Amino acid sequence: MLTKEQYAKHFEGFGIVDVVVQNRHRIYFIMRALDEENTDVRLVRVAREEAGIDIVQVSLFGYDRDAIYGEISFPEEYFVVIDMDGVNFVGKKGTQPRIQSRYEGGVLGGSVTRIKPIGKSPVIICSTAGDLLMRQTNESWQRIGPEPDIERPSDQGFEDFDGFALDDIYAATPSGLLHFNGETWEKVLNKPVLSVGCMGDGDVYATSWMPGTLTVYRGRGKDWECIYKDKSEHTHANPIRDTVWHDGKVWLGNWSERYAFEKGKYVKAFPPGTPGGGYLSARDGVMVCASARSAYWHEEDGGWHTLFEGWTWD
Repeated sequence: MLTKEQYAKHFEGFGIVDVVVQNRHRIYFIMRALDEENTDVRLVRVAREEAGIDIVQVSLFGYDRDAIYGEISFPEEYFVVIDMDGVNFVGKKGTQPRIQSRYEGGVLGGSVTRIKPIGKSPVIICSTAGDLLMRQTNESWQRIGPEPDIERPSDQGFEDFDGFALDDIYAATPSGLLHFNGETWEKVLNKPVLSVGCMGDGDVYATSWMPGTLTVYRGRGKDWECIYKDKSEHTHANPIRDTVWHDGKVWLGNWSERYAFEKGKYVKAFPPGTPGGGYLSARDGVMVCASARSAYWHEEDGGWHTLFEGWTWD
């Protein structure tokens, strides 16, 4: 667990907006200042070493603090951060040139909505214009597949994506779930979908959201079933943001809610008495669940551990 001094130096005054597990020893946090007039974005790497916890901090300037994401890019295992406008930071290389838009002769259409690798691939981003772009080692970005035929203006392109391989990718759009087979896109679920995850049990989990209602679908290809539907005027204030596989379960989370499913059934698996939100990341047998001012990690076949709870030092 972090000490009060470590928390005060690296986390106090900032709120977590994303968390990324690199391996069971290294965790990255992306944070923005709680003061709205402070536009700083802060990156913090927490390494659990034998000698104790080692923390490295970097400040970023000129990034959109309201839409910024991070992930690990393989094979180098660089930590990559990108905002909605394509401004990006690559670990050990620093801030890179913004990804040029199509209007500027580049490849990015619309705004970046998610970033993640597929397996051990370099990171891939998706956009509101239906782009899937993969990072290259020279820091250029290459399109994956053709641009899908997306109805306009009724939807806004890709909200999320995931895949089992580069020729087996699913993309979430407000008009339905799309599948890419390496050559063409096809709609496989005619429901508004805002998040998707290709999980370790071989199934795809897609969530549909509207204020007051959360629906979770499970399937693959064209075969789908609704496994969870919940309506409440007091919860589900935001769409699911993260879908991860860990310890034989599917975990879903956003900044205000979190859910877990095992064999297609909803289960109570998060630690009781902790904040209801959950930015989630899992890799190498470890999952981290973080809210704005707290973070916990869970190990396979183990229990929950507290990394920090900021309010306890107020």
